[in-house]
Amino acid sequence: MTTNRAPQDAIGHDDDLQALANEIATDTGVSAATALQLATAQRPALRQYAGRWNAAARRARAAVRGKTPSASRR
Repeated sequence: MTTNRAPQDAIGHDDDLQALANEIATDTGVSAATALQLATAQRPALRQYAGRWNAAARRARAAVRGKTPSASRR
């Protein structure tokens, strides 16, 4: 016997993605399935933003410690 996988399992579902989907559904009134599709479509851009945020945080921590980050970490 086989079971169907839920759509969220197939796309690598996680709590952050679900939270974004819930916010999209609440704010726009779209269905939960559509909200999850929209949230999934935003994932690459959100990961890129998180990477830039983390890099800026590393630079800020280094500056507070009086160090400059190495060129390889930029």
